[in-house]
Amino acid sequence: MMKIGIAVLASAAVATAQTCALPSSYKWSSSGVLATPKSPWVALKDFTVAPYNGQHLVYATTHDSSNYGSMGFSPFSDWSQMASATQTGMSSATVAPTLFYFAPK
Repeated sequence: MMKIGIAVLASAAVATAQTCALPSSYKWSSSGVLATPKSPWVALKDFTVAPYNGQHLVYATTHDSSNYGSMGFSPFSDWSQMASATQTGMSSATVAPTLFYFAPK
């Protein structure tokens, strides 16, 4: 039985190489700052986003010069609204929150 399992795995690992042309140069554009940390935070990082009732639900890691934590923005529908979205700290000192979006079929 072990030989059959190994044979199946080996045959599943066969792949066909494909190539594609890459651009010779890249350009980066930015909208500028989307949000600044509220006091006493001095930094926001590790943003994660998921759709929520037609809006963006965003969480991030915070830093206040000594400690890390997590926060969430109030939901907003357009990225230009992120700067004015309410920033709420989380009670636990977790960092790098990650959101997963699941929609059953």
